[in-house]
Amino acid sequence: MLINRESDLMAITLPESENNLHAGVLGAKPDLVTIDLGLQNGDGLHVIKSLRRSHPALPTLVISQHDEMTYAERALKVGARGYVMKEQATGIILTAIRNVLAGELYFSPRVAALALRRFGQGHTDIKGHNGRLSNLSNRELQVLELLGAGLNSRRIAEKLHLSVKTIEAHREHIKHKLGLESSAQLIHYATNWVKGQSWRHAGDPPPRPAETCLPGRGPG
Repeated sequence: MLINRESDLMAITLPESENNLHAGVLGAKPDLVTIDLGLQNGDGLHVIKSLRRSHPALPTLVISQHDEMTYAERALKVGARGYVMKEQATGIILTAIRNVLAGELYFSPRVAALALRRFGQGHTDIKGHNGRLSNLSNRELQVLELLGAGLNSRRIAEKLHLSVKTIEAHREHIKHKLGLESSAQLIHYATNWVKGQSWRHAGDPPPRPAETCLPGRGPG
């Protein structure tokens, strides 16, 4: 609705599953895909990377409730051209869409400042919560999020189509990288981290399928 109110933009909804999303992109030939990282069992980063590989000229913009200080850099590395939090004002979201359509990158001043600090100081000098999380791989961060949502190793394995042994290995790697000594500490950390991300988004609607913006066309 936000996009379709603009005279030069039109949004359509594409299927959430990765294969159907690729088919939808081939059929609709969009100029931009917006995506929520909560898609594909929380593996939106993989979807962005897959789209980048199959459609290198198609830009993607993340519009998500996931914390930009944790995920924006990762999204950029896998091919996204911008990152906007859902809580941002309408004007900022539209500005991000138009910037990415114009071939530019769009990230908030907070993320830009973080990038400049890391460029000047090096990754190892960034301390604290987000600095430790930056040591995790995308898959490990995904497992941490699912642990924080209350899933055990077996349920995570089923959700991600991996073996329980693989999930247990990820858990051990996460503990080591975060400096945690026990599974209880890991669950406590994961739960508090997820709560910290989600408390201000309690009134948000659930994640929607990817949207595609087609500039130059009006609503309908």
